[in-house]
Amino acid sequence: MNSGGGSAAPVDVAIAGLGRAAFSEHLPFFDANRGLFRIIAACDLSKERRDRFAAVFPGARLFKYIDDMLDESDIELMVVSVPSKEHVAFASASLKKGFWTAVESPIAATAEDANALRAAAERADGRLLPILRGLTDPGFALAAEVATGGRLGALHRVSIVCDDYLRRNDWQATKTAGGGAAMYAMPDMVCQALRFAGSPPVKMWSELKRIASVGDAEDFVHVRFKTRSQLTMDVEYNGGRVPCWPRPAFVLEGARGAFRVMPGERSGTLALLDLPASRRRKSVRTPPLSGMREETGVALETVSLPEGTPDAVGAFWRRVHDTVRGAKPFHIRRAEAFEALRLSLLARHGGSHGG
Repeated sequence: MNSGGGSAAPVDVAIAGLGRAAFSEHLPFFDANRGLFRIIAACDLSKERRDRFAAVFPGARLFKYIDDMLDESDIELMVVSVPSKEHVAFASASLKKGFWTAVESPIAATAEDANALRAAAERADGRLLPILRGLTDPGFALAAEVATGGRLGALHRVSIVCDDYLRRNDWQATKTAGGGAAMYAMPDMVCQALRFAGSPPVKMWSELKRIASVGDAEDFVHVRFKTRSQLTMDVEYNGGRVPCWPRPAFVLEGARGAFRVMPGERSGTLALLDLPASRRRKSVRTPPLSGMREETGVALETVSLPEGTPDAVGAFWRRVHDTVRGAKPFHIRRAEAFEALRLSLLARHGGSHGG
């Protein structure tokens, strides 16, 4: 068990909703880092899940309903991990109590709910912490570092891809329950795209499909954005792709080179053009019959993250700890989280948007 870093007291945490995200991601990290976070309470309608939770955190207080848990005054951080349609109600109640509130993606299931949550967050003095793991994903961190380093020149295309094959048969595969890949996958990926864009998209095109899902909601979403600087961003989540040849998770293409990183990797390949230091002046003369192509070489280079770089979940919760306990600005701006949600909701309509 890791005792965590620093001498500050751990953040006291309550978990609202003991589902897959809680048991597969949040709780294992909190359990392994009790020097950073201390689980003091949890609520869930299921007694079976409360009992399972109690076996790992026997000292925590358990509740069936969140209204009863909200009366616990020693809570510092509330983690909202309930079904999507309940996110705003749970998060708003937590923010009203003055708790730091981390909300699973999507932070809201409709545009109306998003407006209500935005208002609640403004009244709570910025204590809303959107859970967007994409911005702490190691592959994204590597691609973002390359993009900002300037070695690729001006970017003209960015591709972000997440492939899976999942015959999903739960509420996340059902439209009436607020499921669908546009909700559970797109906000993270769109937020990544916005970081590369540098300016708001002016055009958008999207398509949705249901391929492998057992429910009626989409499991394939493809969105294309274009900015005023002529940067094209292709964002695709495919939950019905036959597991065969893996595609790069991130591809960046610029005027002087390209970069790609494969899914789950912490190293990527940088391809840089060996361009002449200066170019001849343009000419309108009739070109020769040969020699039209300017000869250039391509140098390949491996770029890696430093040893010990945490995974997406670990990096996210360490940022939360630094914000709650260390008063550091949160790495996800509230405005970009709501913009990523707005564009994801817009993607559900399909077709083209923008001028």
